[in-house]
Amino acid sequence: MWCDATSIKQFEVLPNRLTKTIKQYFLGFSLANRKRVKHVVMDMNAQYASFIKFLFPNAEIIIDGFHIAQRIGNALDSVRKNIQKRIDDKQNNRA
Repeated sequence: MWCDATSIKQFEVLPNRLTKTIKQYFLGFSLANRKRVKHVVMDMNAQYASFIKFLFPNAEIIIDGFHIAQRIGNALDSVRKNIQKRIDDKQNNRA
């Protein structure tokens, strides 16, 4: 899905998230119009970052806050699980 961040007007929901589909769709807009795009907000999919600069040469890439928070939460949960496992291993060795 893409929308205007100022008006929050939704323009289009693409049929899938494939690179080919996204590129084909946005290449349908003139380069002059694509150069007017100032920001692209996206998830942390590295594949997207590889072609966003090509499609929107003047745009700043912004990672969606939800995905940043999700990544931090997952990292903290991973650390918590590792610490819990070490504690459990120590307790089992003492028994």
